[in-house]
Amino acid sequence: MRAHKLLFVMMLAACGGTRAVGPAPQPAVDAVLSKLTQRQKIAQLVVPWLGGNYMALDDSAFQIALRWIDSLEVGGIIISVGSPYDIAAKLNTLQQRSKLPLLVSADLEWGAAMRVVGATAFPHIMAAGATGDERDAYMIGRVAALEGRAVGIHVNFAPDADVNSNPLNPIINIRSFGENPQAVARLVRAYVRGLQDNGMLATLKHFPGHGDTDADSHIGLPTIRSTYSRLDSIDLVPFRAGIDAGAQVVMSAHIAFPAFTGDAPATLSAAVLTGLLRDSLKFKGLVVTDALQMGAIVAKYGAGEAAVRAFEAGSDLLLMPADPDSAIASMLGAMQTGRITTARLDASVRRVLAIKRGLGLFQQRTVPLDAIARVVGSKAFQDAADDIAQRSLTLVRDSGGTVARLRGARSRIAVIAYGDELNSYVGQRLLELLRLGGDTVSFFRLWPMSGQASYDSARVVIGRAPTVVFAMNVRPIAAKGNIALPDSLARMITVTDSVKPTVLVSLGSPYLLNQTPAVKSYLIAWSGVRSAERAAGRALLVLLLGCTHSHAAPLAAQQQYGRFEPVVAYLRSQVDSAFPGGVIAVGFRDSMVLLAAVGHYGADDPRPVTTETVYDLASLTKVIGLTTATMMLVDEGKLDLEAPVQRYVPAFHGPSKERVTIKHLLTHSSGMPAWRPLFAEAQTRDAALALVDTTALLRQPGDTFIYSDLGAITLTQAVEAVTGQRLDDFLAARVFGPLDMTSTRFLPPQSWRDRIAPTENDTVFRHRLLRGEVHDENAGRLGGVSGHAGLFSTAGDLSKFAVWLLTQRSRDSFYTCGDSSACPPNLRKPLVEMFTHRQDIPPGSSRALGWDTPSENSSAGTKMGPDAFGHTGFTGTSVWFDPDRDLFIILLTNRVNPTRANTKILQVRRRVADLVNDALTPPQ
Repeated sequence: MRAHKLLFVMMLAACGGTRAVGPAPQPAVDAVLSKLTQRQKIAQLVVPWLGGNYMALDDSAFQIALRWIDSLEVGGIIISVGSPYDIAAKLNTLQQRSKLPLLVSADLEWGAAMRVVGATAFPHIMAAGATGDERDAYMIGRVAALEGRAVGIHVNFAPDADVNSNPLNPIINIRSFGENPQAVARLVRAYVRGLQDNGMLATLKHFPGHGDTDADSHIGLPTIRSTYSRLDSIDLVPFRAGIDAGAQVVMSAHIAFPAFTGDAPATLSAAVLTGLLRDSLKFKGLVVTDALQMGAIVAKYGAGEAAVRAFEAGSDLLLMPADPDSAIASMLGAMQTGRITTARLDASVRRVLAIKRGLGLFQQRTVPLDAIARVVGSKAFQDAADDIAQRSLTLVRDSGGTVARLRGARSRIAVIAYGDELNSYVGQRLLELLRLGGDTVSFFRLWPMSGQASYDSARVVIGRAPTVVFAMNVRPIAAKGNIALPDSLARMITVTDSVKPTVLVSLGSPYLLNQTPAVKSYLIAWSGVRSAERAAGRALLVLLLGCTHSHAAPLAAQQQYGRFEPVVAYLRSQVDSAFPGGVIAVGFRDSMVLLAAVGHYGADDPRPVTTETVYDLASLTKVIGLTTATMMLVDEGKLDLEAPVQRYVPAFHGPSKERVTIKHLLTHSSGMPAWRPLFAEAQTRDAALALVDTTALLRQPGDTFIYSDLGAITLTQAVEAVTGQRLDDFLAARVFGPLDMTSTRFLPPQSWRDRIAPTENDTVFRHRLLRGEVHDENAGRLGGVSGHAGLFSTAGDLSKFAVWLLTQRSRDSFYTCGDSSACPPNLRKPLVEMFTHRQDIPPGSSRALGWDTPSENSSAGTKMGPDAFGHTGFTGTSVWFDPDRDLFIILLTNRVNPTRANTKILQVRRRVADLVNDALTPPQ
């Protein structure tokens, strides 16, 4: 019934011509409108394109832009690619020159990085369709708004509300949320809210729907031969949702619907823009054309006539006319001949002015340059992009088990990458991560223009490797005309898959199986941006959770996650009892089998923690940082375990101290006291270290176990003396950097603060709630950098460390990469085994070298193997390894918030370890 009513409205519009449809008059807007000449009114509707790159003031391109402002007096600009500062400075200059504020727009579909170099690059929005989570769509919109507004952009020509119902569509594809109208509608609504809640206007495009086409409107005029019923039940569903959500802009499509527009594109159809959009859908906002310079329009009508016809059809803003002068002149001519009435013109100009006033541009039209770096490309935003990319990964099939077995191989892999000339880095991030995992990787790059010689070379690379990964970046590109693999490449993939283990990774279009239907292992990452390719690489490397399958989750994965539900349920039951919040990560047999967050940040911060929440590791610093550094220096022959500490720290003196060795410090058998209040006794780092060096022993070296922070501080001095570097600098360069542990460091910056879990309300030393400051008072007095405490990290980062350490201990394999100085450390297997094996110093002690081993009532629980090792941290952190099972368990909490008096974490750690082991025990 709705379709028949819709047809009637559209027919009325087509027969009746254009009408003035606009917002109710506003005194302030009308006051501005009344002062404009006819030509100035028309110019307010014209939006030319401007590059965002740096331009000198006397650059010819910039002079043209100044002419648009000074002479034509255009009402807006659509800005293209440039750095944040170049874009902002350029827009500030133009805004200051313009008599009326400019309405600045841009295409920021998958984030501001689509146009602003260095901004946050989310995966293409079909990735959000893969997660199906409205919060992801909201986040993409929110970050795009915050970063875009920071550089002076007001309107985002997004979201793409098209339902991508045609897999051959060459220009929509991964720009759409997907193929299901209702799912697309939900995500469009969320994206609109994400933008407009944060100060940027959302644009629904390409009305009334560009999803069911197989031609590119940048080249010619696509035709959709839909019935009204199909249009109403599929294509219009997301547009209705977006309008209901308050979207203030709609962009028309350069596509023909012969059944009711004849051979004219929708952009030039009053039946579509006035009858359908205004009258039927009750849209009251701005209507903007798609680019009027596109081939579907300009080839037939010319710049001037195209502008007039678009305006007659119901458009307000004339986007990117091929010739702005011609567009304005033709509009003036149409006014003079009566084709366009003053009332119709005023209605559109009034909408534009009202939008500018609503955005506050009449009060503040420029942006502060010094604020850009605090917003654009922030770590928190990039973490959000990484999180969405990782969760959107979709393993469509792995019938040959190639992905599941890839990480067990640790062997030679060939990576064959394909992408267009604009993506010169395709495959590089995946390559780096595979090499980080210890594989010997050969790499070959193919391009759209690659000839027979290139394909022959690729076959040679493939022939030398037992396993092949094809990383394919096939994406919609304006004016390309198709979205597909070259036939020769599709054949190569199919042939390779038939003779050896092969993984096809799509870094773009999800429809590659249409050309390679026999491929047995297919992973979709949805995009070629950094976050998506790294997520794909991590899935193959299994350093993070792996694939969160939204379309075709393998049964094995579903069963595996289900096995760990008791672990997560137990942790949830301890929230606000044992700790405010926490994150658990479990790795088993080269796979991350559990990564989950529970609870909230703290007593005064109700936000839910995420898997990217940063925790104060406390004494995990002793093993993740100090012990690792010591092990490396011993491996390199620079530190001797049996040598006296005084060899490296001459100031370490006192009765019997000449007998204290490095091994005594590592096994906590030096005889040094556990602790002393350095923070109260000394006012400087040097003074505190002097106190440590002169502290008397309580026992003779080797006789007694005393868990000693002072011993760890002394060992830190030895490490720094040998390396000539501060401990934090050494670890960053030699361990955390090479392992890509980007969220691990001492002294976290202020930009991390919002994602750091607070620890205790310090009433003794600093007299404030600690957030991003080391909890340990003595580490605080030492400047936040010490081997006994001070590191901050995430469960994901510690998982990378855990994979590396288990590999070093359990296998005779080595990490390789192109630049040896940037490689993770390769250690001798017997050395790592020694450091993680109980030393029996003194007899009966559970301590290894730096590490601890299971003992009665230890945090390892009751079911870890005989070779297990681990450690805990005072703030509520722990990590345990069982090398015989290739297992690690990481638990990060802030149990000391708001006070250290809560000790329930002691039982929680044991229970969690046992529950994990139960989940990994095959049913009888």
